[in-house]
Amino acid sequence: MKRLFTVVLVLFVALGAVVLRYFGRARAYSGPGVHGNLQALQLAKEQWLADGNTNEWPTGEDLGIGSSPGKTFSQSMRPRYGEIYLINQVGAPPFAYFPKAAGPYDAGEIAVLTPTGLMTVRQ
Repeated sequence: MKRLFTVVLVLFVALGAVVLRYFGRARAYSGPGVHGNLQALQLAKEQWLADGNTNEWPTGEDLGIGSSPGKTFSQSMRPRYGEIYLINQVGAPPFAYFPKAAGPYDAGEIAVLTPTGLMTVRQ
């Protein structure tokens, strides 16, 4: 009886460790994703223009992104797959560049925000 209790206890501990690790990873990578980040950039650019700014090439600081102490613009965007976000000039959509293959993206791919969604371009 004591042996059965020990086996059941070990199984519960192992299962708990697996479940906690899974949920811990989910929280670390949660966020808006590539499409959501690009939409946020586009909305920030539109608001920045509506506020009367005339600079043709806004920066992350201009848009209020990346103003966290010790974080760069790219880190503030919370990249999921190691992508690099580029704001682009006024009138052109923002895009994300994937230097390494990760997730659904190949190395060298570029994801561009379009009015109908996300379009990927291979180089």
